[in-house]
Amino acid sequence: LCEVTSAHSADEARKLVDSKKFDIIIIDLILGKSFGMDLLKEFKEARRSSSRYFIMTGKDSTADEALGHIYGVDE
Repeated sequence: LCEVTSAHSADEARKLVDSKKFDIIIIDLILGKSFGMDLLKEFKEARRSSSRYFIMTGKDSTADEALGHIYGVDE
């Protein structure tokens, strides 16, 4: 069984991730006023390491891909 939960802002995502465990977290690089890499870094530093992280974006940049790997994205 698969359950999908979505957040429409970085603040909403923080509240959701603080309230329950997620197996997979998919983060968009563009989050309104926030940058997805910052949110990814924040989640990883808070030791939410049991989750797998993925970035989804409309941007086509090798630099963004490399930065994602530095920040610990799974793919």
